[in-house]
Amino acid sequence: MGKYFPQALRDRKETELLQLRQGKTKLEEYERKFEQLSRYAPHLVDIEAKKARRFELGLRPEIGGIMASHQFTTYRCVLQTAQAISNRLEMDQIPQQGTELSGKRKWNGSNEGKGEGQNKKINFGSSFGQAIPPCQKCNKMHSGECLFGKHVCYRCGKTGHIIKNCKENPLKKNDEQEKKGNARIFALTQEQTT
Repeated sequence: MGKYFPQALRDRKETELLQLRQGKTKLEEYERKFEQLSRYAPHLVDIEAKKARRFELGLRPEIGGIMASHQFTTYRCVLQTAQAISNRLEMDQIPQQGTELSGKRKWNGSNEGKGEGQNKKINFGSSFGQAIPPCQKCNKMHSGECLFGKHVCYRCGKTGHIIKNCKENPLKKNDEQEKKGNARIFALTQEQTT
């Protein structure tokens, strides 16, 4: 043992075991590393309760904090409980990620060096020069019903595709409006009303 595995190397592996933390690694990876380093420092994990405690001390705080209220005496119980907690935490994070991905991406960069509102379109929705206020749902300026979050095409209003894959002719809508005729507004002055 002394010839092929010098004391200095054993001491270094023992220190690694004492400082081993799960961090952001998966539980399986942490377990594999723990088992590997345990071979080099058997005196630290020679009793089942010591091994269980040493493993528990290296777990991530959100897993170790839950497990701290229990007094595990076997390594196997600690490992099974940690795996169950880890699986649950992963399941709880999936819906949160799903909601972040729905809708459009958010801009996280800075706007330094760019003109404010440089790429913004101003939508004057009426002939009287009144600007349409931004929609409270999507924060864009448009008229009519807001389709944000309804998972429909913004051009044709049908589900199953988005506007860039829409096969509807964009001019078709305008043609239908022309067939119906243009709407006319008649304004009367006060003198004409009397």
